[in-house]
Formats: sequence, C-alpha cells, structure tokens
Amino acid sequence: MTWNSWWKNARVAGLYQTGTSGPWELDEFDVEEKDALISLFAYRDRAPEPGRYARLKRNGRVIMSDTPAEIRDLHELYVHAQNAERVLINGLGLGCALRLALASPTVEHVDVVEIDANVINLVGVYYATDSRVEIRQADAFELEWPRGTRWEAAWHDVWDDLCTDNLSSEEFAVPGTYARLNRKYGRRVKWQGAWGQELLQDMRRRGQ
Repeated sequence: MTWNSWWKNARVAGLYQTGTSGPWELDEFDVEEKDALISLFAYRDRAPEPGRYARLKRNGRVIMSDTPAEIRDLHELYVHAQNAERVLINGLGLGCALRLALASPTVEHVDVVEIDANVINLVGVYYATDSRVEIRQADAFELEWPRGTRWEAAWHDVWDDLCTDNLSSEEFAVPGTYARLNRKYGRRVKWQGAWGQELLQDMRRRGQ
C-alpha cells in the first residue's frame, strides 16, 4: 500500500459528524495555502498541506488531528499491522490508528482501550457495528486482561503532549509513562509502539 493510500485509509475528515460530548468537541477545519506556508515556517516538516482536516478538542484545546504529520506518526503501526491478526490500541482519539489497523487484510480483531466515555460517544459509535472491533472504556495502565490474551501489534497513544518526562518519570509523567505501558504489555505482544516515543528518546539524548 502506498503512502497516499494508507494515509487516506487513516484519515477521518468527512466521515464523522461534528459534535460535542462533555468537554470534548469533534469538528473540521480548513488549511489554506497561505496558512500552510506560515505553518511550514513555524513547524517545518509537521506543517499540514492545504486541505480539510478533522480534529478532536478538549476544553477548546486541540488534542489530535488527522493532518499528514500525525498520520505519519502511525507508520510503524501500519508496517506491523500488515501481518497481524490481533491488534491492541490504547487511546481511541480520532480513530485514525483504528482505521489504519482495520485497513490491513490480515487483521481479524482490534481491541481499543479508551478511558473517556465522551470520546467513545463522539468517535467509537462509528465502529460499533464492525464485528472486528471491541472498545473498552478503561484506563490502559490499570486494565487487567484475561490470562492468555495476546496481540501481534500494540499501539499506545494516551498522552496530550510530547514531553520527555512522559518516557520514564513516574513523578512527572501525565497520565503515566511510556516505560510502564511497555512493561505492562511487553509479554503480551510481538511488537508495540507509542506516539512520539522515538522522537522523545532522541530529544532526551540531545538534552532537549
């Protein structure tokens, strides 16, 4: 599958109805060419191309969107889902990771763990009739799985910010550390990845 194909498979703009649930809002926004150029100056390779995108906001703050840069962050999941039958996704968000996993012809089941019922109300409803998908409202750090539950691939995306504290600082990580999730699921999955983990590890090595 080419970049253009899998990027489109993961995108959700135009697929959901906009709306609110609790402090969360799901809507869409347009990026004009001039805005893309300004963004390019400010954020370099994470600038969105001109187009229409979806975003999920909490209390007015954008938590995630389906811009190309955020879809690119899912590339490792895409690679490992190509040969997986069972996939675990911690953090539903906009459902981009879920859509990417479901686009794999080998995937038979996807477990999704989402702590916030409002996010499930806004996004999870679109997957309620897909027999391959099971969404649990739970804390990914605390949920106990039945003995023997395993997956070929797992993706963790439960953080609002890219902060090096979130890698391993049990004191300052919000809502918990990458290290703790990796340990929790390490014996249950063949491969696991997390949003921004490699970038944060590189930032820590550079002392940023």
